[in-house]
Amino acid sequence: MKKTHRILVITLMAALALGPAACTNMTKTEQGAVSGAAGGALVGAVIGAVADGKRGAGAGAAIGAAAGGLAGLIVGNTQEQYDQGYSRKPPEKDPQYESDGYKPPAK
Repeated sequence: MKKTHRILVITLMAALALGPAACTNMTKTEQGAVSGAAGGALVGAVIGAVADGKRGAGAGAAIGAAAGGLAGLIVGNTQEQYDQGYSRKPPEKDPQYESDGYKPPAK
């Protein structure tokens, strides 16, 4: 059991050390999905282990990863759309107003 525990600790430390570097070239949508899946798996495993021991930990991790990934995807996509909305330049002429006969005042 000690060898399994040692391998688990080393793997966890490596994932925590390398995790931030893996997200540098991702969009906010992708970052949200990955972060949500990781967090959901962790929380799901803990809740599953408390509820049903070792059997529940695996099922809880799978369900938590799916739910967390979906939630993170939605949040990341929303953030990405918000950022894109404020980085666009407004159009010089809006054809919607001109088709109604409205002309903006001259500057």
